[in-house]
Amino acid sequence: MIGIDIVKISRIEKFSKRFGEKALKKFLLEDEILLVKNHKTASGFWAAKEACSKALGVGIGAECSFFDIKIY
Repeated sequence: MIGIDIVKISRIEKFSKRFGEKALKKFLLEDEILLVKNHKTASGFWAAKEACSKALGVGIGAECSFFDIKIY
C-alpha cells in the first residue's frame, strides 16, 4: 500500500511563525528538528508522517502518533 499526503507550505510556515520551535515539537522528534532547514522541509516531514500512517491503515491518532514515525 502506498500513502500519499500533501500539506500547504504556507500552513506550516504560519504555524511555525505563530508558535516558534514549539510548533515543530508538536509533530517532530528532537533529531528530526535538527534536520529541518526551512518551512518546506518541515512541511515535507509532516506530509511524510501522515502518508506513512495512512499506508499503515490507521492515520494519525490514538493508534499511531507523529512520534511513532521517525524520519532519518
